[in-house]
Amino acid sequence: MDTLSALAGIELYEPVAVIQGPDDAVYVLDRGNSELYRFRGARVDTLASAGSGPGELKKPSALGRVADTLWVVDEGNGRIQALDRDGRFIRSMPYARGAQDATIDPTRRVMYAATFGQNFALMDNRPVLRGDSLITVVSLDSGEAIGEFGAARPYEGVVIPILGNYVRVARDPRDGSIVVAWPFEPHVERFTASGQRAGSLRRPLAFDPPPMREYVTSRSPLPAGDAQLITYDIELDGAGRLFVLTAVAPKTARLGSEEYRVPAQAVDVIGPTGTLECRLFLPFTAWSLAVTGQDELLLTDILEQPALYRLRYHCPR
Repeated sequence: MDTLSALAGIELYEPVAVIQGPDDAVYVLDRGNSELYRFRGARVDTLASAGSGPGELKKPSALGRVADTLWVVDEGNGRIQALDRDGRFIRSMPYARGAQDATIDPTRRVMYAATFGQNFALMDNRPVLRGDSLITVVSLDSGEAIGEFGAARPYEGVVIPILGNYVRVARDPRDGSIVVAWPFEPHVERFTASGQRAGSLRRPLAFDPPPMREYVTSRSPLPAGDAQLITYDIELDGAGRLFVLTAVAPKTARLGSEEYRVPAQAVDVIGPTGTLECRLFLPFTAWSLAVTGQDELLLTDILEQPALYRLRYHCPR
């Protein structure tokens, strides 16, 4: 295991996404700093900084790549930006929906963005959604939404039905199908590239999660949600194996309380048939991951110590 951010001598704040780029470069999107970094060995370059001009970012939320072009959901500026591998501005397209997560199909030139619950409105102190689909298909040529798919899972409460459908999304490079995973339960669904539901599975868990609850808070007219995050992120490799950044122990205190500690985590490797091939226990906490294709994972953390890690592993095939 290597802590790449420490080796490069850079302090991260809220690194929400990481991808492998050309020439083994590693790109990290930091939402808190509104910056985009490129790591090459012990060297790090800041490719985009905070601002509203071309090539500048404000609260970016998702990152993808097509060949040498980087695509950033620049959420705070209401747009999607395309930058070259060195961070030079290429183009910008208006896009107001934002995304909790996103993946790109380089062949179809579309972005699949997890947009459920984004920009909801308040009416009589209750959230009113602007749409009920989980995934929005966005054209990388026009920036327009050209499709939607995926149905929300039903949950009780006011905010849990929203938070519980803040899904993670990944693309299978073998056939372009889209895999969606839910945060508070081990439910996974697969869709064709055109958005047709193609199956589901309930992945194995190492523990029984505590029940989801809501509680009143003085900070908002809405209650706060207290649910264990089970699925943090997902990715697929070229063999169709699903990598799930997952909790492996129950939380022992209310989310957001002083006593709360992030439960132990692992990366579960699930084969194409749905069988758990191995469980890679992590010696650190993590929020997002990327599969490099060489028995190596890249992970970022925003939960305890913001950092970028490289983890080498062995999993029987």
